[in-house]
Amino acid sequence: MKSTHDNVTGTIEVVLENPNSSRLKVSVLYNPNEELLKSQTGKPVIPPKALTKMEKEMSPDYIFFNSTGQFRHKYSIQDYPSASDVIDYEKSKGKLGKMLIVFAKVNDKDSLTFTYSESKRLFYKNLSNTSQIVKSIAILEEISQ
Repeated sequence: MKSTHDNVTGTIEVVLENPNSSRLKVSVLYNPNEELLKSQTGKPVIPPKALTKMEKEMSPDYIFFNSTGQFRHKYSIQDYPSASDVIDYEKSKGKLGKMLIVFAKVNDKDSLTFTYSESKRLFYKNLSNTSQIVKSIAILEEISQ
């Protein structure tokens, strides 16, 4: 497990990796002032639209990146408006995998993104553990004195 905080942007990321796996990775990213939530129309941005934009931004980093759109489980983080998707991907030659992305809109400016990626063979085997992680995520508000 490793945790990072960017003092300039305010983003906080926690990453869990299995040292015995080249593809297993769980990441939780809290992003204040999320660019994906900035509206050009003045209307609030809904999580599915923000998630679609995020996927378009991520896809150039992969040889193959395809939203399955067929994942029946709908994940949410706490009671925040959320959207989720499963991606089939190839990161480098022969490194096929699946990725679960859960995007939560914490408020009109802040987001929390959960990602889980694993080999295609092990993705569903570890999905129940991953589901428990998603359910356990809590955003605690800082109380000022």
